[in-house]
Amino acid sequence: MVFTWKSSIPMLLWFVVLAILSWQNVLSNGFYLALFIAVGLFLLIPVLVESGLAKGVAPWVRKAGIFVLFSAAFKLVEMTTFGFNWKWLSWFYDFGLIVAGIWLLIAAIIGFFKWK
Repeated sequence: MVFTWKSSIPMLLWFVVLAILSWQNVLSNGFYLALFIAVGLFLLIPVLVESGLAKGVAPWVRKAGIFVLFSAAFKLVEMTTFGFNWKWLSWFYDFGLIVAGIWLLIAAIIGFFKWK
């Protein structure tokens, strides 16, 4: 399969939406930011596979995206419970983003050593 700019249009549109949402300060909320990061990770998988990266990278990026979605769910629960002070939900949110970053680092290492 040949990698062209047309196959990366969804990812390019993601960057345009990222710029617009950052300009409007929508991503200042952790829930929307985590949701947007997860969508970006899922859009990144076809671009990485078509660019010649090893197929072993895609499962790690997918796991990171799913873990960021779970982090977004914890942030949503924290946002919707108005009167309660549940800091442990915020800790789960931060822990989820850190673990997703570690899994993305593993994906980058695998992709570096198994480039086609």
